[in-house]
Amino acid sequence: MWKFNVKGYDVQVLGGYARQDVVAGLGWAGNLGPVGFKGEGTYFHPAENLADTSGVVVASISADYSFNNGFFLSGAGFYNSGGGGDQGLLGLGNVTSGRLTAKNLLPYEWAGFLTAGYPISPLLNASLTGMFFPGDSGLFLNPGLTVSVFENFDMDAIGQLFFGENPVSGDYEALQKAIFVRLKYSY
Repeated sequence: MWKFNVKGYDVQVLGGYARQDVVAGLGWAGNLGPVGFKGEGTYFHPAENLADTSGVVVASISADYSFNNGFFLSGAGFYNSGGGGDQGLLGLGNVTSGRLTAKNLLPYEWAGFLTAGYPISPLLNASLTGMFFPGDSGLFLNPGLTVSVFENFDMDAIGQLFFGENPVSGDYEALQKAIFVRLKYSY
């Protein structure tokens, strides 16, 4: 990996071998005025067939901004040339299965991401994150609340909701729903 800075942008160029693929990539992080601007792209090609065209490109671009009142907003777009379109439950299952790698971070060809957070009070923070998968209109929502119970001890309530087409009824609905509570002590 080679890291350097160009006009206030941190840039990294990488190359190597990962999981039977030759890998080359580029990433950057900087600002467009007050807005954070980041991106990266990586090309994966099977090492045993360097002459063929079976490589996969994975890329992302994002922007983020923090307002004076503490409201935070971030958006991103993702591309995976090895991803597929209409995958229904199979695609959503792959997101949560643990079978994902850097070559296949998302099983879809395209995805959009948006997250927002706001400190409601010094002791309570709220957030909402969403990912949209246009190939099959899949949607992931991740609402969250963080409460500072006492100094260095937080409690989080986190929701995970996956929406998509029900393969039996054909209706668009919440296919998976979960709520988690996390206790966190910082020392």
